[in-house]
Amino acid sequence: MMTSGASVLLIFSGVGLLLVPRDRQAALLLVLQYAAAAWLVVQMWPPRMAWIKVIAGWAAVLILFLSARQNTTDENRHTGFGSALFRLFTSLLALLALFSLLPTVSYAIPGIAPLTLAGAMWLILSALLQLGFTLHPLYTAVGWLTLLTGFEILYASVERSTLIALLLAGLHLALALAGAYMLSKLGQEAAEE
Repeated sequence: MMTSGASVLLIFSGVGLLLVPRDRQAALLLVLQYAAAAWLVVQMWPPRMAWIKVIAGWAAVLILFLSARQNTTDENRHTGFGSALFRLFTSLLALLALFSLLPTVSYAIPGIAPLTLAGAMWLILSALLQLGFTLHPLYTAVGWLTLLTGFEILYASVERSTLIALLLAGLHLALALAGAYMLSKLGQEAAEE
């Protein structure tokens, strides 16, 4: 039951990150995504290691969105209703592909529960969609963080090392710092114009 709730929350946050036009809404969805991912990971890792994931993820969100607040305005990133409709349609197609491929992939990766696998695969698919839809540094960083979170859920079923958990947490923070740097460069270019 816990796994299905976390997977539904991951699907909701993944679709939401593709659709929301504002930075604050995206930050809330990313925080939800990290909480749901830790919910799935805690079933394979000890709770203290899952907390490492939550703390690093929330710190990455804080770094990224504080930098976004300082360097850009809270502007819409979509061009209108047609763009949101296209993103929704594409995410529904990706979900359909995910659930049609899930039995085959579940058979190929035997050590992970099907709903946990669905959540991880959805994060990877939604991250690839996010990276394909935008060039904005904030949402590109969000896409990379989402991709890494999906990979981390899959990897949690294979590896239970504290060092690996810390290295992946460091990678989340490094991606957030890279995104913050790109946002500051964007803010400098906007100030020069």
